[in-house]
Amino acid sequence: MELHIYPVINNYGLKYNTTDPYKFLRSNEKGINYNSGWGVNTSKKCIEVMLVEEDIKKIQSNRKVRLVLSLHEDSTSIGKGYIWTNALGTKLRRSIQDKLKSKIDKKLLTNMKENEVQGGKVEVGFTIVDAQDVGSFENWLAEDLKIPVVLSESPFGLSLATRKKFHIRIIEASLSSIVT
Repeated sequence: MELHIYPVINNYGLKYNTTDPYKFLRSNEKGINYNSGWGVNTSKKCIEVMLVEEDIKKIQSNRKVRLVLSLHEDSTSIGKGYIWTNALGTKLRRSIQDKLKSKIDKKLLTNMKENEVQGGKVEVGFTIVDAQDVGSFENWLAEDLKIPVVLSESPFGLSLATRKKFHIRIIEASLSSIVT
């Protein structure tokens, strides 16, 4: 098994805190959003996005990519975390969900309602399934490259140890589910 890590693509945002304007948290010095433009032919794309796209396409051309994990912290769900899965079969998704229910304190898992998600659907309260977000990293991988994706949104505002543990549980559940 190979593992490729692309750390902190939107690193410019780390200079600011969540009370600063949104553009400082999500955009580079030219005002281009790091979370947009994936797989889209546009001049409004960060150099980091172009470099990672190129690298992933190169990797995919040489080997089968079985899963991508995308780790985030969602500042809109204070104290709660969830996963967003695209292009995962039902069996794999259920395996991951079941493992997470037994490994993560349910106080940390959000309980979304169906109408809270545009596109896609909500399963077991903490999973968004096949949501469409054109231009996002996860949508590009799943829709264009046909690579299954698990996006983890750790519980915002909690200790670093709690957020790290949340992501580690997502990684463990996802990897153990694809190897079985």
